[in-house]
Amino acid sequence: MTLIIAGYTFDPALDYTFSFDEAGSMSDPAPQPGTEKPPARRETEPSGIFVAADSTITSGTETLLSGFRKIYPVAVKLWEPYFVGDFFRDYLQVRMETEIVVGFAGSTLTAQHCMNGLTEHLSKLRISCKPSQHGPIEYAVLMDCEPNPLHDAGMSWGNDTFTSADANGLLTAEYISNVILHCLKGSLSSARKYKISPAGFQTLLTPFVAGIRCPATQRFHLYAFKMDSETAANGMLQVRVEKQLVSKDTVAVLGLIKEFEADAQTAYASARASGNATEVAMFEFMNDAIDKVTGRGDKGIDRPAVLKVLGRNGLSITKRQ
Repeated sequence: MTLIIAGYTFDPALDYTFSFDEAGSMSDPAPQPGTEKPPARRETEPSGIFVAADSTITSGTETLLSGFRKIYPVAVKLWEPYFVGDFFRDYLQVRMETEIVVGFAGSTLTAQHCMNGLTEHLSKLRISCKPSQHGPIEYAVLMDCEPNPLHDAGMSWGNDTFTSADANGLLTAEYISNVILHCLKGSLSSARKYKISPAGFQTLLTPFVAGIRCPATQRFHLYAFKMDSETAANGMLQVRVEKQLVSKDTVAVLGLIKEFEADAQTAYASARASGNATEVAMFEFMNDAIDKVTGRGDKGIDRPAVLKVLGRNGLSITKRQ
């Protein structure tokens, strides 16, 4: 099994109320009778995304290995079109590159298959436009697997099209999350061809989380991708993948959900209310959860535990325990 906890980081609460004592040192003012000290100022806009995970791989009750990575950085590259005169030639230069953080629980083989697909897709996003016979050009970001009007033979484009300003704001967190959803669905689509047993289908249900700093707004977004099985019209099982934007007031929990999700939400809410660093509080929760599981002789999750944070300066490993 696995335990993944992902959520938003917030800058620590700041108290702007202060005074100076007789020696000239800054100190908190003594509250006047009948008054209360104003509460510390708490940030309401996230300063990043954290993902905490254990790192053991098990098969039933047997531990196969430890130190397995369940959190990965993924590069997102937006390529700009290259023209010779009025004619499109190729995509030769990356206009924008950013990094997102992705974590997963469940089957490592399924996860690796999905990771291959989303890594490939997110590294080949194209600035293009939507097909249109009339009216102004509607600029868009396209995946490499999508039909691209720029490849249409004989099409010419004026100097006033595909300017630098036209690309501003095209790439968003919502679009990136939709590419991830497309990749997860595509990676698992072949399963519908085979008569897989319900037990076999359980190995395909590999939930993901993705932390993204929106290139257009610079705000942080956390998405959870959950999988379930459903019966198709032909009677065969297939995988259903759903995407959800995680609220700033909650965390996403993957893996041992039944045992730890409720307590994780409580711990996160407590950290938010007190103005403490949410990533620190939830990493402590992760290690306490590991102690609880290993303490009763189970091997579902184990150390080392890892905490990674996607912040304003990119992705960093802040703790490894």
